[in-house]
Amino acid sequence: MEKSISINEAINELHDSIINENFTIFMGAGVSKHVNSNYPVWSGVAQKYENKYGYEKLKETVKSLFPETTADQSFYNELLKTRPTYLISTNWDNMLQNYIQSSLEMYDVIADDSELMNSKLYNKYLKIHGDFQHSNASAISLSSQ
Repeated sequence: MEKSISINEAINELHDSIINENFTIFMGAGVSKHVNSNYPVWSGVAQKYENKYGYEKLKETVKSLFPETTADQSFYNELLKTRPTYLISTNWDNMLQNYIQSSLEMYDVIADDSELMNSKLYNKYLKIHGDFQHSNASAISLSSQ
């Protein structure tokens, strides 16, 4: 049987996790959409495009739609104030990665297996679907899943 907790207990547990540096944030595509409302909604557009033009053209086109940075970085600033041990993302854009590097935050950015094996820092930004830089953004290809 699942134990339910009060909102105050949940806040206290969250607070303790942050204080004890045992805090992880998992982010999906909604984060990039929240930061830059011009990001497209994925739905079935990618599959139709890939069927018509092929995977390489899909990859090239999608990459061109996502800027490397955004003018308003306040969301990322607030996010990193919580000092998460791990940032886990399904996003393959580089906006958060570029913010981390420009703000001198200490995170290893991991988008493929070799980077995980060579990781030295305690804090990690894990891009579990990879990214364009590593040519492993398989998440954009619906037919390969």
